[in-house]
Amino acid sequence: FVTALGRGLIILAAFEHNERLTHQQLCQMTELPKATITRLIHTLTTLGFLRTSDYGQYQLGSSAVRLSATAWSRHDMVAAAEPLLR
Repeated sequence: FVTALGRGLIILAAFEHNERLTHQQLCQMTELPKATITRLIHTLTTLGFLRTSDYGQYQLGSSAVRLSATAWSRHDMVAAAEPLLR
């Protein structure tokens, strides 16, 4: 298990129900130390997975959107929904 990777993914997952989050909100939601959040935000921002929005908030960046789009393009939505639709 790669702890740093896991923590980074926890930060990205925090955006599941929130479009924008502050540094403090990420600390509260993930229960990770402030310094850890700061380092991970820097890394995720540098790689394009997060971007800074207005008022010191963060939101998912283009790398996260691209990764999500790639995953969804390989997911057969019709096959998954068909049993429910019947």
